[in-house]
This record gives sequence, C-alpha cells and structure tokens, in this order.
Amino acid sequence: MVFLKKYSEYRREGFNEYDATDAADTANGIVIVGNTAAVEGINLDESQGTIIRYDWNEGLSWDRLFPGGESIFDGAYDGFNAVSIGSDGAAYIAGWRFSAEPSRSTIVKYSVIGDLQWEFVTDGSGFTDIEALGNGFIAAVQGTIDDPEPQLTVVVIDEEQNEIVRHEPFPGVEGEAHVAAPMAASLDHSVFAASGAAYADNGDERVLVALYLDDGTFQWARELSTAVADPRFMAFDTTGNLIVMDSSYEVWKIDLDGKILWHWEREDGYATNLQIDGDENVYLLGRTTFVDQEESDFVFTKLDGETGMSVWESAYDNSSSCPSSNDDDDSGDNTDDDLSPIGDNDSPSDNPDDDDASCCGC
Repeated sequence: MVFLKKYSEYRREGFNEYDATDAADTANGIVIVGNTAAVEGINLDESQGTIIRYDWNEGLSWDRLFPGGESIFDGAYDGFNAVSIGSDGAAYIAGWRFSAEPSRSTIVKYSVIGDLQWEFVTDGSGFTDIEALGNGFIAAVQGTIDDPEPQLTVVVIDEEQNEIVRHEPFPGVEGEAHVAAPMAASLDHSVFAASGAAYADNGDERVLVALYLDDGTFQWARELSTAVADPRFMAFDTTGNLIVMDSSYEVWKIDLDGKILWHWEREDGYATNLQIDGDENVYLLGRTTFVDQEESDFVFTKLDGETGMSVWESAYDNSSSCPSSNDDDDSGDNTDDDLSPIGDNDSPSDNPDDDDASCCGC
C-alpha cells in the first residue's frame, strides 16, 4: 500500500496527466512506463513517453521523459506501451513517436541508473508489446492500419548492438487492417508468441496468434476467433503451453505444436487480465456487460488448467457492498465446443465466498 500511495502521488512539475500502460519487476523494485500530458489548457493529445523507476525501499529512484526535455508545447505526441527488463537490469521500452514524420515505432533502452543507451526506430504506428528473451535478443510486435499495405510485424533486435535480426510480417494477414496485441515468452525463453487482430473489409475480426523460436524463426500461426474482440493477454504455463485470452472473454490453451487443447468462453463480459498458478490453473479477471451503460459487476473466475472447465466464479456487484458467488456457471467448452457446464465445487474451501457468506470486507 505504501507503493500504491507513492505512485498515485506521482507528478512531474509542469504536467498534470499521467497514463500508466505497463510495469515490470526488477531485482529490487519496479519500472512503470506510460505517457505524460501537458499542463492545463494544452491539448491532451500532446504527450511524451515517461519512465518511472521505483525502489521498494527507497521510493522513487528516477524518472525520465522521452524524447527528453521539460516542455511538449511543440505538439509532440509520443508515448510508451510496454516494458521488459533484461538480464542486466536494463529497461527495454516499446512505444510510438507520432511527433515524427512519418510516424514511427520505437524501442528504447534505459540503464539501471536511467541513462538512455540507444533508440531503435522503424516505420509503423507503434510497438504494442516487448519481451527481453534472455538470449541477447529483444522481440517486439507492431501493427499498422496505414494504406496501402497494413500489416502486423514481429521485430527481433540485438539488445547490445541495436541491430535488426529479423523483421517479418505476420503470416496470412495481408491486405487487411491490423492491430498488434500482447506477446509472451516461455519461462525458459526458448520460444515466444505474438498476437494481433486483423479486420476484414466487411468488419469481421480475426484473433491471430503466432509462435517463434527465440531467434525469431517462425513456427506456426493460428486463427482463434471471428468475434469482434482483440487479444487481451497471453502467458505460458510451466509446461510450455500457451494461454490466450481475448477481450470478449474467450480463452484458449494451445500446445507448442499449435494444437488447441481446450477453449472456454463466457456468455457476456469484458476480460481484462489473466494469471496462472503453480498447478497450471487459470484465473481470469474482468467485468460483466454494462447495465444501461451505467453499472457492471467485477468477475473473478477460476478455470481448471487441465480441462478448461470453470471451477468457481466470484462477482462483485457494484450496486451492493458485498461480493456474490456463482456456482452454476453456464459457460465453458472444450476443443469440440461441447464441454458440459460445470460449477459444483469439489471442496467448499475452493470458493472464498463459501466459507462465510455473511462476511463482507472481513
């Protein structure tokens, strides 16, 4: 709670809006990236990339603006989307530079003490995610909806030399508008996955996932959905399987050969995050569909990592002061799309709301 208080109080003199987009743990703290907008009265489309490094014991270690300086009255619109920490403790940060003509996708490296060591730039509308692969390479994904050739691309660069190792388009998505989305590296950093969404002329949307070796060599690509949704989160479990969640609350488990092991979906709602425990169980965080565009419930769901079946679901109703439990979840399916609904808990202690339903906030 001390850190949250310090972060909520973060301000840089002359600026009044800070939008955090990503954070990554370091050996003794955290690096937060985003963008900072100008003082009151200036168009908030003017911004600069911002990096904040906190030490758990000492508080704020340093903060930096990118591309630098104390003023953005020149109409700059630059910012950061994602950060990953390398083995040397340096922060590798992905984002955009719309103040440049034409717009650029950018990756920057900041040392442990906050020195800008290099910047990598390429044509595009911004890198959306980045992974330090632990083998001397950095991988990032970018998308562009610019004509005449919108595309998704994966870039692998040398973390010391700032040189391109690979720069390849996503396979099979030429000729459509594309948006890049999250990526993830396996726990042993032997492979990484990138995702994106491709929009057809008729408005249909496809969720796409591709797997690469740690040097950027393409392995396979899968089309996961035709729903109007973007990939929201990806993570590898300890066995090397990939978990993918999109914003419409669909979840897939995929093995390293590209085979879908199970598929689960919720009937309504908007997914925001995903975590995997040591037993490979999957936890989903999101919210139900808005009621009259005013209220929605926060929902926390546990899926069995082996079967993809719903174990329990707990919802927090904004209109009341206590969470509610749903033990009869009608959602969930397997790779054949016919998984029977499940909601009966094997043990009451599996559901935190079952132990004392009358206790709220205790």
